[in-house]
Amino acid sequence: MKAILLFWVFALSNTIVFAEDKKDLNPEPKYAYAEVLIELYKDGRHEEYLKKSSGFKHLDEKILKAVKEAQFKPITNKNIDRMYLTQPFTIELSDTEIKQN
Repeated sequence: MKAILLFWVFALSNTIVFAEDKKDLNPEPKYAYAEVLIELYKDGRHEEYLKKSSGFKHLDEKILKAVKEAQFKPITNKNIDRMYLTQPFTIELSDTEIKQN
C-alpha cells in the first residue's frame, strides 16, 4: 500500500503543464457583450447609440453598422412619436481576437 501511494505521489508531482504564460492556464472569457440603444421614430427612421461597449472597438463598429443598416416598420400607434429599444449582443470570440486586445 505504501509503495502504491508513493508511486501516485511521484507520478502526480512529475506532471508537466505546457503553457506559454499564466493567461493560458486561466483563459479569459470567450464572449463579448455589448448593448445598443435604438431610438425608433414614428416613420421607421432610427438612430443608434452604443450603450455598453464590448471592449473591442472593431466589434462595436460592426454592431453599430449592422443596426444602422437595419430597417424598421413605421410605428402604427398614433399616440407614440418615438420608442427606445435596447438590443443586447453576445459575441463569441476567437482566440486571436482575445490575444489582440
